Amino acid sequence: MSVPPGSAVILDTALYHTATRGHAPGMRYHWGGHYQGWSNHRPHGEDMDMEHVFSNQALLARYPGLKRLVVSDE
Repeated sequence: MSVPPGSAVILDTALYHTATRGHAPGMRYHWGGHYQGWSNHRPHGEDMDMEHVFSNQALLARYPGLKRLVVSDE
């Protein structure tokens, strides 16, 4: 898969677990997640603490598409 810099890519579980590292130089940011019902509060081992992303204003300013995905307007 090849995507332009600054793109967000959403992968299904099967592809995510079989993906390999890219060969092109450059910085890559990798975040994982999953869908589950609001009523299911059970934590999962693959859950990531995203506070460092939410509070990194320089990163969010550089990637406005990411900001729209992870920061609520409320």
